[in-house]
Amino acid sequence: MLRYVTETLPDMPSPRDREFCDKVFGSFTGNILYPYAESGLVSRAADFGANTLVPEVLALEKSTGNEFHKGALFYDTALAFLAIGNEPKFEYSLAMASEEDFTTNGVEGKPQNRGLHSLKTGPLSKQTIEDAVQFAAKLLNGNHSTSTVDYELVIGHKVTTSKLDTWRTNLDPFHHAELFRVLNEANVFLGTGMPAYNAVKDNPYVMLRLVKALAHLAQWIESRLTDYQKSHPAGTIRGKTLSKKLEHEPGFSSLVSAAGSAQQFSGNNPNTASDTDNELKALMSDAATATTDADKHWRILRVLYIVRNSTAHQIEDTLAFHTDHAYLTQLLQVIFVGSFVIEKLTTGNAP
Repeated sequence: MLRYVTETLPDMPSPRDREFCDKVFGSFTGNILYPYAESGLVSRAADFGANTLVPEVLALEKSTGNEFHKGALFYDTALAFLAIGNEPKFEYSLAMASEEDFTTNGVEGKPQNRGLHSLKTGPLSKQTIEDAVQFAAKLLNGNHSTSTVDYELVIGHKVTTSKLDTWRTNLDPFHHAELFRVLNEANVFLGTGMPAYNAVKDNPYVMLRLVKALAHLAQWIESRLTDYQKSHPAGTIRGKTLSKKLEHEPGFSSLVSAAGSAQQFSGNNPNTASDTDNELKALMSDAATATTDADKHWRILRVLYIVRNSTAHQIEDTLAFHTDHAYLTQLLQVIFVGSFVIEKLTTGNAP
């Protein structure tokens, strides 16, 4: 295989000839990937593609001064990694294939956006996100938590996987990729798809990974809000802190009123770990029994505010959610629901 590729490529009739190179690199799929897959040896095909064939082709480019169109090579290597469940290396290989398409389309005079495979709308990359979308819907609908502050209580109906899937394709590529990185992390460390070994649920390592997923989710929500507020006239948001972003957002004026003051809505940080946990638990309990949307919404966004402040700057292991698995999953659910409270009150695009 290696001899065929390295001896045939120098006969390329024109620079970055896509048709010629696709045919040469397509032999990897027919002669290595498929037969190895039939024999249960896909991991060896992935290893050969990434650690032998790709480096040799890159070295050949350097030694000959020729640039080959390597899209098929990278894409088929990605397929091998997908087949063995190595999603990070699948994604990296897809990024390499995307870069080849971007470069070659420049030569061919065709427009090509760079790196948009992160939206996972293609037939192959999309299938790697299906489990994460289903997990997100279950998390929002209360399947993973004992909290009744779920999507239906707050938005008025359950969120379906199909509607959530449509919603996520409208995210920009960077926020899309970051959200699903967080969801995949939370999915794994909540134990989804893992053996039912309950003793590990409050293992300090597992708990820390879930706390970091909580922290990153809160940061993602703040980043999305910040991006939205860039469209406001200058001076609308009079400060760069999350407190000011919440306090001055025009769509949240009714929430400030319902809370009683801006300080009660997005200020007056709890002083101690005990104060923090007590207020978070009280806010979630009160949101569950509130009778108006405004009373639910301001409490949920205050939970977001406190969680963001409590996880962004240091690992404070005296906070109860570092050791209380049920409480931590409640927080994950509630602040994720909070992202759609923001969506509803600003863009109106909550699915």
